[in-house]
Amino acid sequence: SIPPLEPVPRPLPEQAPVPMPVPDPTPEPVPDPLPTPAPVPEQVPEPTPAERAALGAAMRAMRATRQALADRNLPLAMSKLAESEQLAKLPEHVAMAARLRDLYECVFQFWKGVSAGMAQLNSTGELQINNTTVAIVESDNERIVIRVAGRNRRYVLKELPSGLAMAIARNWFDETQPDTIVYQGAFLAVDPNADVERARAKWQEAAARGAKVDELMQVLDDDYEL
Repeated sequence: SIPPLEPVPRPLPEQAPVPMPVPDPTPEPVPDPLPTPAPVPEQVPEPTPAERAALGAAMRAMRATRQALADRNLPLAMSKLAESEQLAKLPEHVAMAARLRDLYECVFQFWKGVSAGMAQLNSTGELQINNTTVAIVESDNERIVIRVAGRNRRYVLKELPSGLAMAIARNWFDETQPDTIVYQGAFLAVDPNADVERARAKWQEAAARGAKVDELMQVLDDDYEL
């Protein structure tokens, strides 16, 4: 007889190997950025005694120029201005002297206009000074006689009251032109009886009309002290 067959065992499925966990890479440490070094200020050498003396002379000449303009002494102002330009060496002082020249030119044009305006005033005419109307008795390019409150008053060009000078200028110049406003502002900038802010306001008005006064405006804040 045939002996019974033994059951054939089924082969077990192969077990896939379990992957080993891969550790996360350790990040490389990033060094903190180095602080930006503060800029080292440029060392400005101290002026030598000779340079300091020249600077002092330039500042004195500029002060003298402004004073001469206030005194209506235009020849002296021109002389001191030329001295200022010769003595100014540093860029900021050269710029200050250039602004003084611009101021001088505008003041010169103002007084040139006033002199011309006095020459053309009619001896039977009138002039409006602020809120007062005055009669012209006689006038030429160097002197004027006006009648105010029943009295004649005589003035030479250099001694005109500020209000009278401005009234003659307004009568002579074309006030629709920006340059006219610039000249008026220059007069106010140097007149001892005027407020500097009135000059600034005039130049701002001139700028609004197209005049280039940005550089000139700085003359109001220039300091001529060491």
